[in-house]
Amino acid sequence: MSFTTPIYPGVNLEANEGPLLKAVSISFISLTVYTIVTRLFSRRYTKIPLGLDDLLILIAATLSIVYTAIIIVEVQTNFYGQHIGKSDPEHLEAYLKGLYVLTIIYPVALSMCKLSLLALYWRVFAVTRGRIPILVASALNGAWCVAAAS
Repeated sequence: MSFTTPIYPGVNLEANEGPLLKAVSISFISLTVYTIVTRLFSRRYTKIPLGLDDLLILIAATLSIVYTAIIIVEVQTNFYGQHIGKSDPEHLEAYLKGLYVLTIIYPVALSMCKLSLLALYWRVFAVTRGRIPILVASALNGAWCVAAAS
């Protein structure tokens, strides 16, 4: 049994936000790459060794780039940014598969970013009592990541 998409007042079925989604994604990923390159350059220039915080932010940036690449591919091929009523069953299945992958990548990338900041705090706060809240926050962040990605 097939149902037609209901027409709601004020909803434009021909609206296409895909190009806007693509432009915003590319601009933010460009900002991310620029920031990380600047960070790594400054570490090298000041002769400060790379730490765990740098490794975690590189992992987060890599996952964010993968996330953005998936969004761009989905905008081009599977109607991301358009009304779902325009999609056919084959594209809808691919759309949902892409959405499933994105819901796994996003919380992991976000957790890596948060863990990077906590690792930076770990490096800055050398006092033992100051590190206990960092450990608690790291454990909570790890638990959230596992819960959100599964």
